[in-house]
Formats: sequence, structure tokens, C-alpha cells
Amino acid sequence: MIGQNLFRIVMLLVLASAVVAAPAQADDDVAAIIQRLATPYIESKQAVGLSIGVLKGDQATTQHLGHTRTGGPVPDDDTIYEIASISKVFTGLLLADAVARKQLQLDQAAQELLPEGVTMPAGETRPIQLVDLATHRSGLPRLADNMPSLQTDNPYVDYTTTLAYEFLNSHRLRREPGAAHEYSNLGFALLGSVVADRAQLSYDQLLQQRIAEPLGMADTRVALTASMRDRLAKPHLADGTETANWDFADMPGAGGIRSSLADMLRFAAANLKPESSKLGPAIEIAWQVHRDDSDQGPVMGLGWHVAGDGSTRWHNGQTGGYHSMLMINRRAGAAVVVLSNTASEKIDTLAVQLLQAVAQK
Repeated sequence: MIGQNLFRIVMLLVLASAVVAAPAQADDDVAAIIQRLATPYIESKQAVGLSIGVLKGDQATTQHLGHTRTGGPVPDDDTIYEIASISKVFTGLLLADAVARKQLQLDQAAQELLPEGVTMPAGETRPIQLVDLATHRSGLPRLADNMPSLQTDNPYVDYTTTLAYEFLNSHRLRREPGAAHEYSNLGFALLGSVVADRAQLSYDQLLQQRIAEPLGMADTRVALTASMRDRLAKPHLADGTETANWDFADMPGAGGIRSSLADMLRFAAANLKPESSKLGPAIEIAWQVHRDDSDQGPVMGLGWHVAGDGSTRWHNGQTGGYHSMLMINRRAGAAVVVLSNTASEKIDTLAVQLLQAVAQK
């Protein structure tokens, strides 16, 4: 399932806050660091395949290990993976872009963007705002209780906006908006939907127009092109068994994006140096802290988790057969992308190890 174990989040924040605490071996270059740290994950069968990218200053290094499918070829920079909940960072950036364009406001009530006849649950003191959805402070649950395929190996395939609206019309919040953190796939799916609706585009169309095309990310989209389908790594369970891909109906903003290592490094580079990107103002809005730890939960930008060092932004993601992690530290001038075709949370630890090591180079 898309989501995160809270204990693992806390551990990641502790590790990332000490990114200067684990120096790399003096004679290691970045490629050697990646090989040294990642090879055990393949040898121990914790991952079928890995695509790893590191940015340090102006230098990009990529390494690929394992296989795109059992017994198949080694992945490469253009292999396609489901990036799962890293999609939330893109959804947060789409909101930030709409704010930069003065089309939306962060404190705007989400209710204003819903169709007639749909009622967003509200608190006693205020409505759910867009910033609440983008920082997991809306009060909405992680998942709605009316998902027809939740217990299958493709749980989001038929969860439509129609069903989501039915849930909203009948749901009562358990807490006030903004009061506390509760990780919500539903909230982010709705956020992506309403931002796209305001632009009169589908989510995938908005993603292409506002992020993928400006950053040259031709392989980042929800719907696979024929070429992307040919390059899609086969998904695997944590034990190495091949499993099914996940599909999303018309609300993919919480986890429906597919991408390649080459594209994710372009995205990381734009976030490291936003002044060099057409999306600079929007990237800066999303990067800012919008909810701090006084709000009873992790520090967050728009979609981004903020580590304890105050500099590292990160998000991970997992679908039924993939796990991914993106970590960016502007202070160290470093970014790490790890994509795997295996649904194993241990990939997060590898990403943290890599960031700690390359921060010393």
C-alpha cells in the first residue's frame, strides 16, 4: 500500500539529521560508494533490481544493479518504475505552481474547488484548506472506506472521483483541520484532482504541461506510452515473487506516476538549483516549511517531508511491486534517487546511507 510506517519515518529523520556523521572511505568515488553500499541489497535478494542516481554539485552519477525481471537484463537510466508516493511531491508542486500563477491560494477552502453537490467535511472552527491536504493535516483518513478493490493486488484501479465524492458527502472529521498530522492518500488524491479540475485538464495533462515538459521529463507520466511500457521493470514482492502493476482510475495524485532514473535526476537537479529552472518560483513555494513540528506531526513543505537537519527534503513510496526514495540536501549540494522493482522498505535505508556518504565528497 502507498503509505509510511511512522516508526520508520522517525528513524529516517534521525538518520538524515546526521548526514555529516558517516564519512565515505577516502578513496571512494561516487560510483564506488554506490556499488559498495548497494551490492549487498542485490546479493541478499532484498531487491531484484536497483537504479540509483546521485547528484553532487554539477556531477551526476548513475549505477544499475540486478535485473528488470528475474533472469532479465540489467536496468538502465531509461528503465521505467512506479514511483508511488513520490507522486505526492509532484502534486504538491502542481499546487505550488498554481499558487505562483495566482490561480489558487494555499489557505483556500478545498470546498470551493469541488463540483456542485459535493461537500468536503469541515471542522467546527474552519474548513479544510488546500495547504492542509498538501501537508497531511486535513483530518481526512489515510484511505476511504468505500474502495471496491482495496483487498486486491490492484487496489486503486477502480476508485474514482465519483466514489470519493460519495465518501466525502457522508464522512465526519475526527479532528479539526490543521490540528494534527495523519498521512492521507485520500487527501492527496483529492488535492491532485481539484488542482487539475481548476486548470480544466486531467491530472496527467497538467503534470505534462506544468512539470514534465518544462523540465524535459519525457518519461514521467501516469499513462504509459508504448515505449515506456516496453521499458517498464517487472514488479516484485519483497520475497522476489513477481506481482501486478498498480493502476489508478481518475485520481492518481497520491501515487500514480511512473518515471525513469534519468527523469528523476532532472527533477532532483531542478530542486537543488531552482534558480536555473523555469519552475523556480513554484519549487521554492513547495520547498518552504508550511507545517512545523508544533503542529503535532513531522515538518512538511508541500508534499515534502523535512528532515531534522532542516535542509534535507525527502519522500519515499511503495506500490505492490516497487519501492522508491528521493532525498535532496541543498546545504550539501547533493541528491539521491533510488528506484527498485521490489516492494521493500529496506530501500529507504540504502538511500539514507548514500546521502550520508556522498555528502562528504
